[in-house]
This record gives sequence, C-alpha cells and structure tokens, in this order.
Amino acid sequence: MARRTALTAALFLFLTLPLHAVITGRVLDEDGKPLRGVRVRVRALETYDRVSARLLSQEPQPQWLDTVETNDGGAFRVDTKSNPVVDLMMDAAGREFYERDFADGEDAGTFVLRKSAARRGRVTANGKGVAAALVVVGNSMITRTDANGDYETPLPDSISGLNRITVIHPDYAHTDRPLRNRDRGDLELDVALKPGTTIRGRVVDAAGRSVAGAVVRCHACTPARSGEDGSFEIAHAPSEKPALDAREGNRAGALFTESVKPPFVIQLRPAATLTGTVRSNKDESPVPGARVALPVEFSDLVPPSAITDAKGNFTIDGIEAGTRHMYAVHPLFFGGGDNEVRLEEGTRTSRVVYVTPYARIVGRVFDDDQKPVAAATVRMNFGGASATTAPDGAFSMRFPPMERGPGPSVTVQKTPFALGNFGPYSLAAGETKTVQLKLSRGTRFEVRLIDRDRAPVPNEPVVLSGKQSSNPYMRTPPIPCGASESICRSDEQGRAVWYINDGAYDLLAGGEKTIRAELRNQTLSAESSPMTIALDRGVTIEGRLVWSDGAPANIPASVTTATPPEVSAQVTDGAFTLRVPAGKVTIIAEAIGPSAARSEPLEVVAPAAGVTLKLPRSGRVEGRVVDRETNKAVTEFSVVLQPQSSRRWSPPKPFRASDGRFFFDDVAPGTYDVSVQAFGFTRTNKTTVTVEETKTASATIELDRGARLVGRVTSEGRPLPDVAITAPMRDDYRSWPSPVRSDSNGEFTIDGLPPGAQRFEARRAGYVTKAITVTLQPAQDSRADFELSRGRELRGRVVDTAGRPLPQTNIIAAGSSDVSWLSTMSDTDGAFKLTGLGDTPFRLTAQKEGYAPNGIDVTAATPGDVTITLDRGGTITGRILGLPPPELPFVEVRIGYTYHVQPDSRGAFTITGVVDGEQIIVAALNRPPRRELQTRVTVTGGTAPPVELDFNAGIAVRGKVTQRGQVIEGSIRFTPTGQPLGRQIASGGIARDGTYEVRVSGAGEYQVQVGRSGSMPIEAGRVNVIGDMTHDVDLRGATVSGIVIDAVTRQPIVNASVLMVPGIEVRTNGAGKFTFDLVVDGKYRLHAQAWSHAPDVRMIEVANGVAPEVEIALERGVEARFRIIDRQTGQSAEAPYVSVMDASGMMVYGGLAPLADANGVRSILLQPGAYRLSCGGVGYSVSKPFTLTVPGPLLDVMIEPQKR
Repeated sequence: MARRTALTAALFLFLTLPLHAVITGRVLDEDGKPLRGVRVRVRALETYDRVSARLLSQEPQPQWLDTVETNDGGAFRVDTKSNPVVDLMMDAAGREFYERDFADGEDAGTFVLRKSAARRGRVTANGKGVAAALVVVGNSMITRTDANGDYETPLPDSISGLNRITVIHPDYAHTDRPLRNRDRGDLELDVALKPGTTIRGRVVDAAGRSVAGAVVRCHACTPARSGEDGSFEIAHAPSEKPALDAREGNRAGALFTESVKPPFVIQLRPAATLTGTVRSNKDESPVPGARVALPVEFSDLVPPSAITDAKGNFTIDGIEAGTRHMYAVHPLFFGGGDNEVRLEEGTRTSRVVYVTPYARIVGRVFDDDQKPVAAATVRMNFGGASATTAPDGAFSMRFPPMERGPGPSVTVQKTPFALGNFGPYSLAAGETKTVQLKLSRGTRFEVRLIDRDRAPVPNEPVVLSGKQSSNPYMRTPPIPCGASESICRSDEQGRAVWYINDGAYDLLAGGEKTIRAELRNQTLSAESSPMTIALDRGVTIEGRLVWSDGAPANIPASVTTATPPEVSAQVTDGAFTLRVPAGKVTIIAEAIGPSAARSEPLEVVAPAAGVTLKLPRSGRVEGRVVDRETNKAVTEFSVVLQPQSSRRWSPPKPFRASDGRFFFDDVAPGTYDVSVQAFGFTRTNKTTVTVEETKTASATIELDRGARLVGRVTSEGRPLPDVAITAPMRDDYRSWPSPVRSDSNGEFTIDGLPPGAQRFEARRAGYVTKAITVTLQPAQDSRADFELSRGRELRGRVVDTAGRPLPQTNIIAAGSSDVSWLSTMSDTDGAFKLTGLGDTPFRLTAQKEGYAPNGIDVTAATPGDVTITLDRGGTITGRILGLPPPELPFVEVRIGYTYHVQPDSRGAFTITGVVDGEQIIVAALNRPPRRELQTRVTVTGGTAPPVELDFNAGIAVRGKVTQRGQVIEGSIRFTPTGQPLGRQIASGGIARDGTYEVRVSGAGEYQVQVGRSGSMPIEAGRVNVIGDMTHDVDLRGATVSGIVIDAVTRQPIVNASVLMVPGIEVRTNGAGKFTFDLVVDGKYRLHAQAWSHAPDVRMIEVANGVAPEVEIALERGVEARFRIIDRQTGQSAEAPYVSVMDASGMMVYGGLAPLADANGVRSILLQPGAYRLSCGGVGYSVSKPFTLTVPGPLLDVMIEPQKR
C-alpha cells in the first residue's frame, strides 16, 4: 500500500510539472558511440545591450540556468526553468564545444563532439603580451589571458557556425573578428590589440544645449558618459570615424562620423518606442522567446533589441526616430526579417511581426546493406540547418519552408562513405517530410601535391567539389576531406584524402605558397588515385606602391594579376611581394577602403624587383539634397556613389544634416552616378559627376515627393496579414522601395513611389497571387485593396519513358497571370508540388539536362496529380578547337539556358535531349580573356551534323576599352549590321586591364556595344572589319537631354519613359527632364510615353559630339480597347507582349500587355489614327497584325497556341 501511495504521489508530481521545461538530446563521438560526462548548460537569452554590458562588467561570465552531464547512453535532459528559448552549450575536455539556441521542450537531436585539443593563443600590443584581456570565443566560451598574454580555449564545432573571437581590454580598442580566416579557413587565435583612436565630441539637445550624463557608444569600444558641459571622450575607438549613438533618459541620437567633419556633435531628440507582438503566420499564435532587433542601417552599432514574453509581446524604447528595418529570429521559425517601420520622435508605435514555422525533414540514413549510419552529418547545402544521425541512423532537421520555387537540397557526409546529395525539397510551413537516405561506400581518392623538384608541398589548400550543375539550385559545396572541413589542406607528405563516387569533379590546389592549379571537369575513380599534382612555386614580383606624385602610399591595398592565373597579395607598409608564374604578367594595385583607387595596369616580366605601381590621388564629392518643390533641405537621407567603371555595387552611405549637405572623401578619379534615397521621396534620381585628382566635384540633388499607396488585403472578407506587396522593378533595383507586408489588420502602406500607372502584386504562400494597376498621383495617396483567394494545389511526378523517377528536374509554370514564371524542382523521387494556383489555364513544362523538354496544359479541370514523361530527345555532337588543353575545362557549351555541357580533354562534347529545329549553339570561355562564339545547326529526326566551334577561326579583333580614358570592366559585343550573310554575333569579356579579344566570323560592318554591370549596354559606334585588327574603344560621346511636357498645359510630365533606339530607357525627373550620357554620333529614335498620354516618337541625330536639346510634347491619349483571345478555346489568353505600329511602320507601343479587366478587356492610350497591333507570349505564336482604329470599336485579337 505504501509503495502504491509513493507511486501515486510520484505520478501526481510528474503530472503537475510543467509540460515543457526541459530540452533533451544525445551526444556521440566520431564513431557514433555515446559520450558520457559531457557538460550541458543552458542560459536565458539576452538582448544585445545586455550582452555588451555584461562583457564590459566585472562579471562577464553568463549566468547558467541549469548544468547537467550526459549519461552512459550519451543522453541529457536539461531544465530551461520555463524560459521559452535558451542558449544551450555543451563541452568536454579534449573535444570541440557546441552552442546554439533551442526552444523549451524541444528534442535537440543528436550531436557529435569531435576530438580537439585545446588551442593556445596570445594577445599582444606592440609585440608584448597583454595580461588580463577578456577573450570570448563563439558566444559563451570566456577566458582571460595570463601575465604573458597567453590563453587557452577549446574550439567551437565547425558545423554550428560559431566563428567569432572577441578580445576586450580597457586600455585598447576591442577586437571583434572571425576566428577562422575567410579565405584560407585556418585558425587565427593570436590577436594584436591596437590603442585605437581618441574620439571627442559633445552631446546636445534639440535646442543645442549641453546634455550631461548621456551614454555614448560605438562598436567594439568602451562606452563614455558626457560631462556637465556635454563633452565626452572615447579613449580607444577601433577606427577614426566610427558610428556613434547616445542616450540619456528617453532621448536618443546617433552620428555617422564618416558623414560629418569634427567637432562631433550628437543631438538628442525625444526617442521613439516600438511595441508589438511576434506571431506565427500559420495560425496567428504568439511566439514567445523571439529576439526582435532594429539594426542601424549601414553601421555596426549595437542594435536596440528585446526578447518576446510568454504572449509574444515586446517593447523596445530609447530608439532614435527614423525608418528602420525590424527582424525577429526564433529557433523554430523562419523569416521575420522583411519589416520596415517608420518611427516618429516621442511616439509609441505598435507592429505585429510575422514569422513562418520551419518545416522539418526527418528520416534515416543507411548504407548499401540497409544498416544504419550513425554520427553522419546531414546538412542543408550552402549553410543553414544541420543535424547528426543517432545510432539507429535517425535524424530530424529544421528546414526552411519553400512553397514557391525550388527548395534547398541536403548533403550527407560520413567517412568512409561518399558524400550523398539529396533533394531538393520544397516544403510548406510546418510540414514534416520523412525521407530514407542511402550512403554508398566511397572510393578512397588521394591527391599528392609536389613541387617541380618533386618535393611534397604541405599545408596547401585543396578543394574538391562535384562538377557544378548549370542549375544554381543544385550546385554543391566542396566535399569535406575530414570530419567537417571543406577547405582541406595537404599533410606533411603533401597528401589529402576524400571518399567519393566515380564521376566528374572540379579540383583546385595551391594558391598560398604556390600558384593555384585548376583542374576542372576531371573524371575520377579508383584508378585515378593517387593523383599527383605538380605545383609551381612561381617567382616573385617585388615592388612598392606610391601616389601619382611619387610619395609613398602606406595605405591598405592589394596587388592583383589582370591576366590568368589570378593571384593577389596584400600591400604592407607600401611594399608588396606577388608570387606568379615566370614570364609576362599584367598587374594592378587597388586601394582597400572608401576610395578603391586603382593603378594603371602594368606589364612586367617575372621575376622582377623594384616595380613601382602608382595610385592616383583621391578627389572629393560634395553636394546638397533638397526638395525640388520647396527647395528646402532634406535632412535625413542616404547616398549611393556608384563608379561607372566597376562591376561592384556600392553600399548606401547615411547622412543626417540640417542643411542637406553630404560629402565623400577619398574618392578615386573617375565617373560616378550619384543617387539618393530619402523617406517620402521617389528614388528615381541619378546625377553623374566626374572626379579628378585632388579636386572636388559638386552636385545638387533635387528630390521629388513620391506618391503613397495604402490598402488592405483580405480573404473571404477577413483581414489577411503577412502578405508581400511588391511592385515590378524597373531600371536600377534600388530605385524602388522595399516590399512591404500587410499587418494584422491586413493593411499596408508604401511611400516614395514614382507617379504614373504602376502594377502591384500581392503574394502569400498558399494564395493566388493578384495584380492591380493603380494610377499614382505625385505627393498624393492612392488606394489598392486586394482580395486573395485560397489557391489550389497541384502535385506531380516526372519520369522517363521507362517510368523511372527523374529527380532535379526544373518545373516551370507559365502563361497565366496567376502563376507567371512560377517554378520548382522535382525531388529525389521525381515528385513536385505547386501551391497557390488559380483557375487560369497555363503550361506546365519539365526540363532536365539530357532530356527533351515536355509539358502539359493545365486547366481548372486538370486532376490534382499529374505525370510528365521525358524522353532522351535528339543529340548534337561537336568539338571545341583553337584552345590549348589547359583551357578546355573552362569552356561551357550551351543551347539557350537549358542545356549546358563541358567538353572533354580532347574538346569533344555531346548535347542530348535536343528538340528538332534550328538551334543556336554557344561556346563560352569562362576565364580571362573571356570570349564567346556561336553557330547554328538544324536538328532533324533527333540528329544533326557534327559541329565545330573554333576559337581561332574568323577574324581577330583586339583592343582596350576605356571610359573617358579610365579603364573599365565589363563585356563587349559585335553585332553584324545590314544583311549578316552568315556572320554571327561575337562577344567577349573586358579584363581588369581593359583589354578584350573577340573573333568575328566574317568581314563587314559591326555595331559595337559595351556592357557594364548594373546598366544597359552602351552603344560604342560601328567598325568595318576587313582583317585582324586592333580596335580601341574610348566611351565618350554627347549628352542627349530634353524635357517631356503636356502638349496642352505645357507642364512637365514626371516619370515619363523615354527610350532611345538603339540604346536604353530612362525616366523623367520631377522637372520632366531626362538625360542620356555617352551617346556616340548617329541617328536615334526617341520613344516617349507616360500614363494618361499617348506615346510619341521623335528622330534625333548626334553629329560631331553635339546633340540637340529635345522637347517632347505628349498629347492626351484616346483609349484603344482590345481583348486577346485563344483561337482554339475562345477564352481570354495571357499573351504578355504587345506591339503597336503606326501607319509609317514605327513602333509607338511595345512591351508588357496592360492588365485585363474582369471581362478580359485591355486598353492603351494612343493618338487618333489607324495602327497595327500584334501580340505573343509563352505558349503562343506571335499573332498576325490586326488593325486597331482609334477611336474605334473593341478589337478581338486572335492568337494561336504553339504546336506541342
């Protein structure tokens, strides 16, 4: 009886305990055996402010809620003390440590702690050890240096992603950097502290009065407090111009010192407060334990943050007013980062942040004998989630939901098995998918690195990866050669070992103490091992870096080869040593930092010493930002200074200035596009400035007040939150505001929109996408309400003609406004799923390399499960000629964007899965000097004559491309004019030194175009090619400018489209003006159109570098109405492209078809007259021209579906 009573009491006690107060898991060693005695600890989450304060306090160690040890079975059960989310850490002597956030009640799964001796590092300053420095590895492994500056620490598990080391000492600038070198992957445990820079300034209030007691902070420095006169001093800032923030009571302010000149004054204003709730977008349930943060854009300041309570609520106060991006993170949820909020001074703003439940993949990993594989690492490709298999092979892994588009694939790795690659998997939010993953015993493959004297080359990087698929979603990361390392290194005997399946691989070796060897598309098997790679230790180029006036340039910089192989070296104290192959090589120096100044390319013969590279002295850009209508200063904005000669995007630089002024110091000479972003103003502004050495370029940027779109999203009459509202981006993607999401009431607001007729889309997974066209008025509110309906789901499977599943097949749905270019990919079983589909018919096409594409027409009556069968199709064989064998691995042969193959070591290639008809085959050499050539072949009955693509055939055209004398990078294209008579387009890359080489297929005249990253091609004139020649291109030309006005009112038309043919499209600014730069001599057609106006076409001529000023007066248009009808079904059809020609044969409208109304009627505005209208699109042939009379009756345009 007593025993029964005790059991009853124990059961009662168990039932009354919190249901979710523990986290469970198990720990194994590398062999899959349980590890006993591993210490497992948990601590509560902290805000970023709290973490910073703790590390600077006398008690920097975190406070652990509970500490346990694993039992004989490696299992643990740790108490979270009812915290919804905790930071869990596990460690054991002689092993790596692991740290990650977990939710209360979660089974954390299985972990492997690998053997790893504790490592020693040293903290120094001026070469001497620094005692009592605080060292933080990862998030919670904390120690201090001894009297000699030495410390000892275990290493973090490389899979968990912990890769930071922080060192804090009150007498020096803090260090906060990656633990592993980003390029080489090796550990950097030694830290050299620097005194830093003393930053002095003053804190004032809105009226300019001193503020005492304000806390002033910057990244990686000890905070300061302002004195009675408002002055402050930060003794050891890590840089000369750090971002600063200050707070006193409920007043806050920030200062970007890069954007202002000393003395530094931080003005405090009433702070904003942000409150809200984090909820699941699946069921509206609150999410406790989420970390909500408001990062300060373009700075490394500690972001204001909060942790949500048991009801998912949070409050963040003391925030400087302005537009901020808000994000929320939680271990069980995905997303939460696409939230823009406008905070006003002294106000309290409330927001709901929606997050999406992770999907989950669970399953088992087994070998060829169906035996479980323990301690295998299951990892999502290219970062993200990972898991470890238990002794029975079981695993469970969080997985980002991806209902639209191909999901990620996963790899499974365990020595001695070959790396397994599975997927991709497209899962819905909260969905759990069960998989069975088989690993095959791998072939041991060994690489031996030797030098030219046949001596082993130890400790050089060796990277092995599967031959990369042309499908970006299926590209795989490097294959690990050890327990977790993907950047492998040769041992003392120069060896590196992997376990692989037979197949094609890319292999890279060397690059640090030797010249990197690149062996692409290698067929590897057991017979390939061991593979000996002879590395060239190279010779050296030694030199110094100076300014153009000869003064030493002791600045951070690098020197890089502009000719292959690409090699780089850092400049130290103005000197550099570059290891390159012997012979001719072109080198370039580039400053690291704001200016990115470049030297002129210099050709040298290696080995060489005493080489001098000259950097141009920097210039300066300054200006002022004003409201065009009022001419008043815009006080808060960001500026993008984009060099026209560079492929790289420049980040925005924030400014806060009462007079609207901005400046950029240390700007390299060259031509730049200046664009500005500010809340409430359109982003369709761009001003070009040219910077000369030591001189200042000035610009006044006039901003136009944007329109505002407000609206509400509902479904079945109820508010629908977390719907993304987007506008299609034109021109520079940065010219449009970020997408917004509907709030808990379904409401949304988008500010700063350009006026005119704009199309907006509302998207949410599981719902049918809806588009609305809204005519926006300048500086006014417009409204768009969306009613979304639950979409239907379509599942399917792709098989070959024998019924076998075809994984990794691209599935494209096109031809409907509901699913325009919706795509996904079949998984390991050939299965796929599409959600959020409407009832509009569309074409579903499956494409896979080696198979002929096939598809089906999908209508509302199509069953929910479909099967698409692919056959092998036709075959094209060919050969690449004119290249030495080492270049062949860098050649890609393609047809369109579906078929991609590489030639073998003899240059032979085979493309399978080709459909009958004429095909254009392109061969691209994807290393400098990059070149492309193409030919045409006709496939009949699945066969075609052999093809030869000769890189030495044709006429060689070589030269150098500059822009106003400055070297640029990009691409160049030669297009035959007139009757091509067998001539083909030829194109190539422009190298870093501005040189190019193309081979045209025949003599004649060619139109030359130069492409730069992020911009439309620039017309560079015509050239008559009669034989091998040099043709240098210097992009100079006239500036064509003008204005677009209303023909009746003579008022400027804002945001009108002006297209130059041949050339590019620009839009008018708030004054109705437009500009085309670098226009070479020739005749051009200007096509202008704007909402509520009929389009107009104007011919202009640029002669001798002079262009006329252009005025285009647009007439108010007359509505022309038409419908697009499928001739077979008689139903409205989705043909996205429409062109309209006037009586003279000139195109007056061309582009996307206007949206149809509920009756399928579309309309455009034209001047009265007779026109010829034609249209086409995916799945339809281009229609014959139909006569469109304006004004006139409704026109039905009949289009024919393409033959399948």
